[in-house]
Amino acid sequence: MIDIHTHILPFLDDGSDSIDKSLYLLQEEEKMGVTDVVCTPHFRAPHIKSAEETKAVFEDFKLKAKEKGMNVNLHLGQEIAVEGKDVKGLLRDGEILTVNDSKWVLIEFDFVKKCEIVEMVYELRNSGYIPIVAHLERYHYATEDIAYEIKVEGGYIQVNAGALVGKSARKNKKFAKRLIKGGFADFIASDVHYGRANNLLKAYNYVEKKFGLPAAEVLFKINAKKVIKGL
Repeated sequence: MIDIHTHILPFLDDGSDSIDKSLYLLQEEEKMGVTDVVCTPHFRAPHIKSAEETKAVFEDFKLKAKEKGMNVNLHLGQEIAVEGKDVKGLLRDGEILTVNDSKWVLIEFDFVKKCEIVEMVYELRNSGYIPIVAHLERYHYATEDIAYEIKVEGGYIQVNAGALVGKSARKNKKFAKRLIKGGFADFIASDVHYGRANNLLKAYNYVEKKFGLPAAEVLFKINAKKVIKGL
């Protein structure tokens, strides 16, 4: 499996406040058979770190993981909250990070206040980026019609593993399953933080049982491989 949305890096956001906690989170990924992890710390208040600081923490953590003998490939990105920001300008100037220095970019929106998700997807696509909308099932105002429009505009949709098999609200669970059943979901990722269960393997097994092995392979591996390779 490949996990494209994680908060494993230390010191950058609410994911982990120590090297040891971060190494523990990575160890859990390795135990589940994850081969590649994209580290996507938040870019939103109060977690606004420069690209240089983020890269420095990432490189240091890669060395620590190698010293511990961990066999997981690490890649860097950010989960970018887009409201009130000149996202295209920040991307152009290298102040925020795409995934693995590619055209793929992970974006998130306010959970409650209605946001123009489709318009942002259109704008980013028009600027040459490939937007992945993080955990669409968590936005209270999101619908299958919005999911359809995201796909029409060339965007991609990521669902959290915890929305399928974790402690998410029932409404979120139902919507997440409809996104998969309707063919709207492109990725399932952990969105793991320290103190939050990593449900990736459980979610894989659930999807394989309910939707079939080919669907599980696409949602947890095949599409994610395109992201880390920048295809």
